[in-house]
Amino acid sequence: MSQEIKVYNKQIHSLNINNSGTLNESNLQFAKRTILFDSLRAWSNELVKHNQGYPENDISDVELTVDFVILTPKRYKQLLALENQLDSKKVTEPKIRP
Repeated sequence: MSQEIKVYNKQIHSLNINNSGTLNESNLQFAKRTILFDSLRAWSNELVKHNQGYPENDISDVELTVDFVILTPKRYKQLLALENQLDSKKVTEPKIRP
């Protein structure tokens, strides 16, 4: 993967409330997992790597690996700004005089 993946998703879920007027916590957690999985599903080929082992009796163990970093939008913008600063101040090697 050579470029960053930007994920944004916004959904409306109608959740029931408890007698006390608070959201049903288990339904809220399920809705949060749903939006997260729905948002990442399209990127599964880029985010999840696999390594197939040697097959035995029509069965093969497959090692699945996930390795990525999640940043807040604020931190992401800070890193982009730093990268732009470094790009604009390209350091050249000093010329050595004979």
